Amino acid sequence: MTSRFGTSFTDETRRLPCPIEGDASNGLAVETLEELEWCLERLESIQTHRSVSDMASSKFKKMLNKELSQVYDGDRINSQISEYICSTFLDQDEQTADSQQPAGSGIFVEVDPLASASGVASDGASAAEQTTITAATGADFRKLQQQNQNQPGSSVIIRVDRNTAEEIAAAAASAASKRPSGVSLGASRSPGRFSDHSCPSIPSILGVNGSVTGIGVDPSKVFQLGAGHRLDDSAEIPPYGIIPEHPKEASELIECGLDQWGMDIFKLAELTISPLTCVTYTILKRRGLINKFKIPHWNLVRYLRSVEAHYNTYTPYHNKIHAADVVQSVHVLLQAPALDSVFTDLELAAVIIACAVHDVNHPGVTNQYLVNTNDALAILYNDSSVLENYHLAVAFNLLTFPGCDILVNLTRKQRLAFRRMVIDMVLSTDMSKHMSLLADLKTMVETKKVAGSGILNLDNYTDRMQILQNMVHCADLSNTAKPLELYTKWTHRLMDEFFLQGDRERAAGLDISPMCDRETATVENSQVSFIDFISHPLWETWSDLVHPAAQGILEMLEYNRNWYFNLSHSDDHHHHHQQQPKEDPQTSVEKPT
Repeated sequence: MTSRFGTSFTDETRRLPCPIEGDASNGLAVETLEELEWCLERLESIQTHRSVSDMASSKFKKMLNKELSQVYDGDRINSQISEYICSTFLDQDEQTADSQQPAGSGIFVEVDPLASASGVASDGASAAEQTTITAATGADFRKLQQQNQNQPGSSVIIRVDRNTAEEIAAAAASAASKRPSGVSLGASRSPGRFSDHSCPSIPSILGVNGSVTGIGVDPSKVFQLGAGHRLDDSAEIPPYGIIPEHPKEASELIECGLDQWGMDIFKLAELTISPLTCVTYTILKRRGLINKFKIPHWNLVRYLRSVEAHYNTYTPYHNKIHAADVVQSVHVLLQAPALDSVFTDLELAAVIIACAVHDVNHPGVTNQYLVNTNDALAILYNDSSVLENYHLAVAFNLLTFPGCDILVNLTRKQRLAFRRMVIDMVLSTDMSKHMSLLADLKTMVETKKVAGSGILNLDNYTDRMQILQNMVHCADLSNTAKPLELYTKWTHRLMDEFFLQGDRERAAGLDISPMCDRETATVENSQVSFIDFISHPLWETWSDLVHPAAQGILEMLEYNRNWYFNLSHSDDHHHHHQQQPKEDPQTSVEKPT
């Protein structure tokens, strides 16, 4: 006879346990069941949600890689679309896990207030192990960097004090910002397809005085205002925080479009030089959050105008218009009935401000470009969510300027909570986190379906933050789901920014990043693939979560996908970028009753 575990025994060797009689048996059974229930509860609260999300994320990544390899197998021109999607929307740590270089190798900077001893000290052993070195000066740092940068398999932490950190960051930023002489980054662009943007060198990450505490902040922009605008605290607050250059038209657009999906943010940018301040201030005011937290009106205007001034005008896509669009998109998404009364007022204020600052001072290049060029920002943030960390540093540093503290009347606990939420949400805009965010959202949707009530149970902070992170992520990727006229404008701007980066890479002798080569990029096909593999799965899951509020958004997304698909298969599609559909599908988002 064979047991279910595969072992053999005979009737003679088989032994039965002695039975437990009466109340003792019942008591043991009850006690055992209680212990099992306790164990299951602990497993559910500690492991289940995270592990299910991890499994979903792994499954999505595997499916994505498989589908991309099947679609573009052997297609050299379109294979860069697959490479772009994988390199942008999959975590690079996982992408390089199978490489020969041990994980964690490289040169890292650690700021240590005590690392001020003269000379160079080392806590490490061999080059194959993690080594911690103290550098007292910028010269020491550069010497150590040269000694260790070509040692494969080594992980070197160079510990510096704050003054040395300022020195090396300023020097690295200056070096990274220099452009090869005689190179015109816009010279080879295809005529008529994309707007002509000049692209100056990437700005220094430090303020004019090279101060780490003022990282990314230009004091001359903190109080920068348009002609005729003054920030006198005794003055009356304009209705939208600022006075638009075309007040009547701007007022009509805001009153009619602010609460609607697909507001023409480009039109607003034509009517006022401050679309981000205008949109953000108005939304905070309408939601009662300015009064709720006793935010000084002029502090808010100063801060928003300072943030807006730090969005670079030379970046075709990641500029103040994009930031205003994301703020307005999140405002509309928050109107879904399923999310009514779910979030606290502090969470609402945090998500709106997070959207406003999420790309501040963006240099117009990707995280990977900064890593590949050994940029000062990549050094400062150890190659991890480089730009997202930078945007946060700029945003919170601006709060420290006189008259810019919008949190002045919050309690210490509220300030810390607000900061933590903004950090969590802005870091979630790192596109390499896409699959993890989608997995969390999908897990939440499936949990809602299993519960059968159709009601979101968001009693804990973690679940609410996952919803807000995905909401910001959706808004950040909302171009594909906007009315076609707006979508095509965003596409042109994004490709223009990509091509400028490709021009930089070509001039520097670097490999050109996927979709950044203006000579080989296939714009129409890339949009179809982006929707199929990235945008549609995200919006479909969001639509399931807040059903039926986002159904119109999903329909618009599918309509746009079909339009680009048809365009990519037409013989003369290069001449029809401005073609518009005869009729747009319904794009309104259902509001709370």
